Formats: sequence, C-alpha cells, structure tokens
Amino acid sequence: MLYYQSNYFGQNGDFDRISAFTPTNLPHFHRSMELIMVDEGTLELNIQNKTYTLQAGENALILSNQIHSLHSTQKNHSWIYVFSPELVNQFYQLSKNKDLIHPVFSLQPNTCEMIKELFIKSKSSMLAKKGVLYLICAELLKQTSFKEETRRDDYLLHDLLNYIQNHFTEELSLKELSQRFGYDYSYLSRFFTKILKVPFVDFLNGHRVTLASQLLKTTDSKITEIADMVGYKNIRSFNRNFEKIMHTTPSNYRKAYTETY
Repeated sequence: MLYYQSNYFGQNGDFDRISAFTPTNLPHFHRSMELIMVDEGTLELNIQNKTYTLQAGENALILSNQIHSLHSTQKNHSWIYVFSPELVNQFYQLSKNKDLIHPVFSLQPNTCEMIKELFIKSKSSMLAKKGVLYLICAELLKQTSFKEETRRDDYLLHDLLNYIQNHFTEELSLKELSQRFGYDYSYLSRFFTKILKVPFVDFLNGHRVTLASQLLKTTDSKITEIADMVGYKNIRSFNRNFEKIMHTTPSNYRKAYTETY
C-alpha cells in the first residue's frame, strides 16, 4: 500500500529530524523534501522504483512528491531531516517537473559536522538551517544534475490527495472528484490505477483504515465511533474493509496492541 503524508513538513512546523536505527517503512510520499545521512552500516533507499544502497558517510536527497521507502537488514544509524520545500525555494523551483540523475552524494566531514551541530540543536535559528540546506543543495548539484522527469502528473495527484485528505470522512466518490477537478471519469479512474497502483475505492478505504488503526491504538473511542470518524456510516462496511486490509478485526487489532504495550 502507498501511504500519502498530507502536508507533512515535520512535527515542528517546517523542519523535523529523526534519528533512525534500522529504519524500514512502506512506500510513501509527501510534499516536503527529505535528506538522509547515513552514519553507520548501510541503508537501502528506493525512489520512484529505483533502488540505491547508501554506505556510511553517504547522503541522499528525496525531492517533493517522490515515492520512496527505506529498508535495512543490518544494524545501522541514519539521520533523516524532513523540511518544507519553501525553505530552499530557489532550489525547489529548479526541481519542479524534474528528477535528480543520481540522488546519492557525499559531503566533506566538516560540513557534515556543521549540519549535525545546527540541525540537532533545537535552538538553532531557522535562518541558519536555511543557509545550511542551501549549502547542501549546492553541493548536491556539483555532483549530479536534474533531468526531465516522467512524473508530470504529480501536481494533479497532490491536489487530488489533498482534497481526499480534507473530505475523506464524507461520502466521497470518483464521480465527484472528476466533476470538481474537471477531468473525465474514465481518465481519473485510469490515473489512480496507474499512479497509485490501486483503484480509487481501494485507496480511499486504505486511507480510512490506516487512520482507524491509529485511533484504535491511541484512543478509547468505541469502534462504532471510530468507524464514523473515518467516513464509514455502515459498521459492516468498516469491519469488512478493516479486516480485508489489516487481516484482523478492529476489536482483535485493538486487543493485540493493548496486550503488547
């Protein structure tokens, strides 16, 4: 399943950092950019169906709305920095409708130390962080360049998914989306299947069930209440789709999580 992180710029507004040991995550994308710096071990990075192996001391930059995932089978440590594209707006404008020929690059040791010093310290000013981010972008473009990309539909996809994010609790249909965005119904149906690899209905159910699973773990709300909160007016439909996607019932899912934690 492809996971869309709507409007994700980081927990602190425009910038976030994650210290990761052996990270593994599902394919996902977001409008923010993402810098990965590997300290120890190796890390497998997949961007737009291309796989790169990052060694200790190597870095990678993921552009806005690129589908990506991380995987590692051995002990490692990486720093992951997620930031709004507006923090490097000039670079962001250059990157639109483009991909990087090679997103993996290296930095001088003193530059890496400066990055960690400024990014890890929460009191560092956003102006200082912006300066360092621009320095990283400049170093990256010394080692690679842009190429015309094959994902020109990403901006339509972003608008569609943002709309779904804001209205998924309502009676949402592909027909409504086609009318609202001015596209032929059949075209949008093929568009979803081509880009997201699943039909619209399956994506919508996946989005709803993903949120429901979080609510089951983090709230004491009744299952019927959670079903309504994520857009299901029929509890049978909720139970059926939840079990289809999560391979267990909502009640068993909550029970298993409670017993584990």
